[in-house]
This record gives sequence, C-alpha cells and structure tokens, in this order.
Amino acid sequence: MLKDTKNYVIEQRRKFHRIPEVSMEEKETAEAIRQELQNLDIPFEKVGEYGTVACIKGVGPGKTYAFRADIDALPIQEETDVEFISVHSGVMHACGHDGHIAVLLAFARELAAKKETLNGTCYLCFQQGEEIGKGQDQIISYLKNAGGITAVLACHLWVDIPVGKISLRKGPVMAGTTSFQIRITGKGCHGSRPDQGIDPINAAITLIGQAIRLKDREFSPLQSNTLSFCKFHSGKATNIIPEDAELGGTMRFFSASERAQLLDVIDRSCRATELLTGCSIEWKTLVGLPPVVNHGDCIDQARLSAESVFGVDNVIEFEKIMGADNFGCYLQEFQGCYAFIGIGNKEKGICNAHHNSKFDMDEGALEYAVRFYLDFVEKNM
Repeated sequence: MLKDTKNYVIEQRRKFHRIPEVSMEEKETAEAIRQELQNLDIPFEKVGEYGTVACIKGVGPGKTYAFRADIDALPIQEETDVEFISVHSGVMHACGHDGHIAVLLAFARELAAKKETLNGTCYLCFQQGEEIGKGQDQIISYLKNAGGITAVLACHLWVDIPVGKISLRKGPVMAGTTSFQIRITGKGCHGSRPDQGIDPINAAITLIGQAIRLKDREFSPLQSNTLSFCKFHSGKATNIIPEDAELGGTMRFFSASERAQLLDVIDRSCRATELLTGCSIEWKTLVGLPPVVNHGDCIDQARLSAESVFGVDNVIEFEKIMGADNFGCYLQEFQGCYAFIGIGNKEKGICNAHHNSKFDMDEGALEYAVRFYLDFVEKNM
C-alpha cells in the first residue's frame, strides 16, 4: 500500500462528509468524485445523472471485478461535534456513505499506482440514489454491456460491529422490502348515526388487526420477516364518519416465498374485511427491493482476504439485517458478496445507530476496508 493511504482515505471521508446531498441530487458529490478521479488520471464515465463508473485495466489478462459505493446522504440535521460537520443544513451523511466513497477512491488510487503489475480489470462504481432504492439500474446495465464481470463486491461500514472486525455471511444478509398502499371506501354519515353509513375507519382497524394476527399465526417464529402498517389517514371532523380511509406500510423478508406469503396475508385480510364491514377495498404494491443474498463461492474467496487483513478471530457472521439495500439487485444479475465492516467504538462514544443525527464512525476502519479490497484483487485476479 502507499505510505499515506490512511491519511488519504480519512481526508476524503471528511471532504465528502462536509458536502452531503440527498438521493438523486448528488451534483456536488459527483463532481468532487469525478475531479478526484481526474486528479488520479483514472478514466471514468458518467452513468445516469450523478452516477460514475471508473475503469482500471491491468497490463495482463485476468478476471473482471466491479466494486460499488453508494454516494447519497439523508435529510437529517447533523448534531455531532466533529470539525468537518455538514455545511448543508438539514442534510448529513448519517449512514456511512461518505466512508464508502472514500474507501473506493483510496482503492482506485492504490490500483492506479500498481496498474503496471496488475492483471485483469476493475470497475469502480459510484452509485446515486441508494437510500430511496434508485440508481442501481443504470450501473447494472453498464456492467452488463461491458460484459465478462466475474463478480461484484461492496462493503457497508456498520456501527453495530466493533472496529477491527468484518462480517461475511453466505446467503441472505439484508432483507428485501415491498411497500404497499390500501384504499378503503365506505359511506359517509353523521357521527351520531353510524348505522346510516359504512365506517371505513372501523374497516381499517379490522384489516390491520386481521393482517397482524394472520402474519403471527402463519409464519414460523424462527423466520425473520416483518409486516408493519406505518400510515393511516382518514377523516377531517370529529362528528363526521368519513367516506374513505388510506393505509400504507412495508414488509421485510429474506426470500421470494416469504414475500409472496406476506402479500397473500394482505390480500386475504382485505377480502375478509370487505365481507365483514361492507366496505370496498383496493390495494397495490409500491416500491420494493429484493433481499441481499451473498453467493457462497465469493464469500469463500473474500474470507481468505478478510482473514489476512483483519485476522481469523475478527472475521465474524453478524446477524441478518432487516434494513434493505439495492445491492441485492446486483447480486441477482452477477455473482458477488456484500461485507459489513465494523466502525463502532463504544470507548470513543461511537455507537449511535445508522440514520441518527449523532451518527459517526471510527475512521480507523477505512484503511482496513481499502486493504481488504486490495487483498481480494491480489488473491483473485
């Protein structure tokens, strides 16, 4: 590794931490990434409005790997006391994407410095819009058109894992998600005469209760999935039973069969509630993502590098995470794996959850991540 890699990757993380931008508005972030790639004399292409894919080709034949970093931030007002606090009011890097950008740039810098001895090809993908489930399609299409992708890799800096440790797990590691919307239509009337109307609020309450009971009774307690109603809108006055009601929510799951079963629970709950209450009910799914499912062969390869960099005892299998990430879309198209690298440090007070206004990371983890990527390339090209 280059002698100043640790300082470089921390400097880059802090630079991007200062200029966070929400999903699909990452103009300044993308410009800074592209400027840094130009400084490193690394060729790149714009993919989508603010996505970027850099390419480093070795002098000899070899395999082709793609590495992804997400670049968007969150609409949260930062409440940390770091010197490099966000300069954009109401926006902060509260999930570690600033670190992801820095790691991939430092990795690119290392590869560029040794490309005369490198075999194969590495694509470095800076993806916009991950927090809202966007940005992946353009980069996946780009990689498909490039062809010959051996595997795709990414890592997520994770505060629930102590610094100095890495989690590698075969199979599902992050949940898939599907949001839904339910429209209930009844018959409005005066609140003093509910018998003259059809109450959509009562129907909504019935539907929610029925769905939760079915979910709890029909899934094994050993399965990891959730069904949550997160939105309920109806009525405007205290003495009028309204005409309609709207529900919305989300489900999390680790397999296609679980998703299908959860959708069936919602559908049957809607149909049963129609019969019980006389309301008319329509529902539909909204945005969704597949689970992040790691491929076993790639995990085996990554484990060798993880053991070299972190030490055998520091390679763990962290619990499956109910949060979603559209890296699962990449893993539906290509072989690959998603690692979780520890950034937590309770002694330093670095333990606030992701998407929290006081979120921070132990920056010592960044160099580990760069070394992990480098070792993977060295061992597998």
